[in-house]
Amino acid sequence: VPTAGGRTAHGLYLQDAIPIVRTLYGVLRFEYFRPLKGPGAAAQLVGLFWRPIPNVVLRADYIFGTRRLERLETGFQASFSLLF
Repeated sequence: VPTAGGRTAHGLYLQDAIPIVRTLYGVLRFEYFRPLKGPGAAAQLVGLFWRPIPNVVLRADYIFGTRRLERLETGFQASFSLLF
């Protein structure tokens, strides 16, 4: 994202979902974020995504990180998604 002053904020992630059983997936992800100020931060995610029915995804994961940032928080996360 370009900003005034020529500096940029940028990031990337690489993710893979591994089927465990028909509706359960193991997920691994690597993230990197470089803010406008300060050093970059890297994180790794390990999680489970369960899709009990086609329109619903339940997710639980844990993020390990090198530095706490607003957009790259470490710790346990869980979510419920309804797809339509």
